[in-house]
Amino acid sequence: MNHKELIQNMADELQMPAKELNQHMAVATELMLEHLTNGEDISIPGFGTLEVRKKNERLIVHPVSRTRTLVPPKLVLCFKQSPATKEKFKDIKL
Repeated sequence: MNHKELIQNMADELQMPAKELNQHMAVATELMLEHLTNGEDISIPGFGTLEVRKKNERLIVHPVSRTRTLVPPKLVLCFKQSPATKEKFKDIKL
């Protein structure tokens, strides 16, 4: 599902104009990014938690040339699913 499909599905479900809902989603996204850049976690009940974690610097070795490169530390966005979400996916057969 892409952004356009998400907005249209939510607009149909909530019975509101897609243009208005798109503005609400833009504000929500901006607020989430603001909180995440401040180091705060975002918890969505029944879905999961978004959190920023620090990856330490590490040494990697190129498999062919055997050159070593130091990868600097960085911040990454991680998602931890809620028990309810985990339970939903447990029953899905591939």
